[in-house]
Amino acid sequence: AALTVLNEVLLRHETDRFCTVGLVRLRQETDGWHVVVACGGHPLPLLRRADGSVSSAGARGTLLGVMADARTTDTELRLGPGDSLMVLTDGVSEARRDDEFFGDDRVLSVLASAPASAAASVDELLRQVLDFQDGSPRDDIAIVAVRVPD
Repeated sequence: AALTVLNEVLLRHETDRFCTVGLVRLRQETDGWHVVVACGGHPLPLLRRADGSVSSAGARGTLLGVMADARTTDTELRLGPGDSLMVLTDGVSEARRDDEFFGDDRVLSVLASAPASAAASVDELLRQVLDFQDGSPRDDIAIVAVRVPD
C-alpha cells in the first residue's frame, strides 16, 4: 500500500522523477523475525540462510512514478537463528570493469562464502566490488544487512 501511494504521489508531481524502492518490514517473533519484502524496480533483497545458502527474496516490481498501474508484490518470509537479509543497490551488481559487470552471480558467490556476521558480509561484498572497479566506484553503492543471532 505504501508503494502504491508513493507511485501516485510521483505521478502527480510536475517533474519526470521516478524511483526504485526496496521496502522491508521486520517484526520480531518469539524465535525469529517475520519479514515482508516489496520491491518497485529495485534489486531484490538477498536471503542467506544459516546453512550458507543464498537466494533472492521477494518478487520484482515495476519502477515507481512511471506508470499508473505500477505493480509490486508483498512477499512474506521468516528469518530464523543464523539467517540474514541483505538489501543492496544496483551499483553493486552493475559495478563495471571495462565492459564487464560484477554481476548477480558474483554477488551470490561472495555472500555464500563470506563470514556469517552481517557486518562482515557487507564488508566483504563492498571490498570485492571496490576491488573489481580498481577502487573507483562509478555508481552509488549501498548495502544494508540484518542477521538473527544464533
